[in-house]
Parts: sequence; structure tokens; C-alpha cells
Amino acid sequence: PVYGPWNSELSLASDHTEINFSFKLPKSEEEGRSDTEELFDEKPWYFIYSDLPSDKIGELKLPDKFRLPFFFLNMVFTIGHSVQVLKSDINSVVSFKRRAVQFSNSLYGSPDRMEALAGTLLLATYSLMRPNIPGVWYTMGSALRLTVDLGLHAEKLNRNYDPFTREIRRRLFWCVYSLDRQICSYFGRPFGI
Repeated sequence: PVYGPWNSELSLASDHTEINFSFKLPKSEEEGRSDTEELFDEKPWYFIYSDLPSDKIGELKLPDKFRLPFFFLNMVFTIGHSVQVLKSDINSVVSFKRRAVQFSNSLYGSPDRMEALAGTLLLATYSLMRPNIPGVWYTMGSALRLTVDLGLHAEKLNRNYDPFTREIRRRLFWCVYSLDRQICSYFGRPFGI
């Protein structure tokens, strides 16, 4: 929806990846779904309460499958608004950050630890731009520990993964590495990696 229609002749990193042309999250076949979940299934993923009657908004519970995407979306908006420090409205920045924090439990409980690392890096980037709780040193320490736990620093472990996962692992490592160098230089402390 952002960049226009997809050109099907373009090759992806993996030609086995299917494009969701309707831009909807896949439906789960769970029994006992609530009215709220059915309402969200009828709308595309970028739907944000626009067509809801005002009396239903208060009782609306966000389905679990939307929690992690909303965390990443709000953190990207937070960082985007924070980039221009003198021009950004602090109230907008804080409201995006608070919305992201509401969904942070989904990030920390994610079975995909690389996804959790990506979210932690977003928090570290934001903490680097604005004083925040938890601070940048604590957040970066968590990212470094997770990087070492995942073995992203050992290139020989990457041979065990498919090319797409290998590339994601490399990119996450270099993001952690460069942020570690930058933050340690700012604080005058030794490098973590």
C-alpha cells in the first residue's frame, strides 16, 4: 500500500516467498473467536480504528497477532519523529513510545529471538537520541547478550542456515556491532564486542 502495486517479474531474495497481494495478515483457524477478531479479519493490516463506532473503541481488545507489528510500527514512528530534535513535538514522540511499550511484552515473549533483538535495537536507538528508561547502556547490554547467545558473532555458525536467515543474522550482528562502538565511544567505556 505504500509503494504501489508489486511487479511480479522482480526476483526476491527467495523466489519461494509468496507476496500477500491483499496486504492482510493470514487468518488463523482458531475456534471461539471474538467479534473483535472477526472485525479485524475483515480489515487490512493497516486498519486503525477508523470505521469503528465510538462506543466500541473502549471495549476493543487488540488480537495477539497485531501486537508485535504494532510495537515495531510505533517504534519506527517514535524514532522517525525523534530524528529532528528541535522540530519534533515531544508529545507525539512520547505517545508513540508509550503505545510501543504497551506491546513490548509480545516482543520479549516472541519465540523468534532475532525479532526480539531487532526490537531491542530499536529501543537502544531511541534511547540514544532521548534520555529514556531503560537507559541506552542497559538496553545495549541486553542486545549484546542476546547477540552472543544467538551466536551472531560467529560467522561459522551461519553456514547452518538458509541464505535469507544468514543475511538477517549478519545484518543484526553489524547493527549491534556499530551501535556498540558508537555508544562505547560516547561513554568512554570499553567495547562489548
